[in-house]
Amino acid sequence: MLCATNVHASDSISKNASFLCHTVLNGKSYNYKKHFSEQFRAKLPKKVFQKLTRDLIDTAGKCVQFKLVQQKQNIALYQFISSKKRVSEISFQIDEAGALAGLLVKGIRFNDISIENADDLKKYLSSLDGKHAVLIESFNGSKNISYRAGSRHPIGSAFKLYVLGSLVDELKAKRFPSWETRLPVFDRWKSLPSGVMHNWNEGRMVTLRDFAEKMISISDNTATDHLIYFLGRDTVEKQLTIMKNDFVLDNKPFLTTLEMFKLKWAVPQEYTKKFTQSNEDQKRNNLNEIFSKFSRADIGKNGVHYGTPYLTNELEWFASTRSMCNAMKSLKNKKDKTALGVLSKNTPFLDKTEKSHWKYQGYKGGFEPGVLAFVYLLQSKKGNWGCVSVLSHNKTKGLNQFVIFDLVEKTLNLAKKTIR
Repeated sequence: MLCATNVHASDSISKNASFLCHTVLNGKSYNYKKHFSEQFRAKLPKKVFQKLTRDLIDTAGKCVQFKLVQQKQNIALYQFISSKKRVSEISFQIDEAGALAGLLVKGIRFNDISIENADDLKKYLSSLDGKHAVLIESFNGSKNISYRAGSRHPIGSAFKLYVLGSLVDELKAKRFPSWETRLPVFDRWKSLPSGVMHNWNEGRMVTLRDFAEKMISISDNTATDHLIYFLGRDTVEKQLTIMKNDFVLDNKPFLTTLEMFKLKWAVPQEYTKKFTQSNEDQKRNNLNEIFSKFSRADIGKNGVHYGTPYLTNELEWFASTRSMCNAMKSLKNKKDKTALGVLSKNTPFLDKTEKSHWKYQGYKGGFEPGVLAFVYLLQSKKGNWGCVSVLSHNKTKGLNQFVIFDLVEKTLNLAKKTIR
């Protein structure tokens, strides 16, 4: 039996879906206060929301129809289809009065863009703003698909693969007894989010397995910095050569995440730019000074806006798509089941059902304003191994994440033809 409350909620949800499609996602004017709850408006001012929806319209096109995917009480997921046949998946929630109380854009499918082969991929990549590189590599010697596979890119948190590789080698060398070795959390090594460990109490004992899982699966910066200090900066730097990074010197000294945060968003800008122009020895000396003069509380106070790219070509961790696939191949060849398990915890854009093309899926990504990095270690159900890496960079303005996400998804589909 369908109760009256559910009927009312369904009616309100349908009306809001129509409002979103034919008004908001058509760029028409509307009364923000009337359609959105007080809580929603407090979190997202009208000008900010309008900017987001303008960006969505610019990317997907104006909405012409909408389709319910699923609904549970006062929450619904809809597909909003544009005149370009692009599909935006948006989840929204209504309050008791029927006003929009929450909204999440889950992704955009670019159905008007087809990438069926290497030529399609190269043509599409050359049309995008910014700098992009893609590599689909089969480890069994099949013909690879590549686009600027040797070009230098900032990689954000994808650098954490080198920390994982170092940890595996140090465990094999018996520097640490096992993955279950427990080590303490130190306040002085805590970084900023992403992650959760920055909120953990000093002295809490954590296994190396948990440090690694947090570093890779949720890109925990505090877990990463602890591992770098436990292993030693020089140990991780040696791993760059072991895992065949194309730009070893550009990654020295190998920065912790907190050092990166301080250099970009705490240190005076003129000091940061001077740091980027210094030689390796000078940089190492300057890092000690930075840690003593600037604290986590200073981050965000040097006038650099966190939401825009800043020195992404000068101050970052660097690699090529070839380097990234070399890193994944190295991790595979180390044959450590725990490390491979860690890599498999979070694998976005991949089919995880029984129908999947893939027997094994491993992943690490990276993000910073103007920087997106994706690298996958994959094994087909026939047993063949390979790698997919997509690196995107725009040093002057932010990347359109929806465009890059769709590119990654289409590249992964194309990889099924190469990694068979």
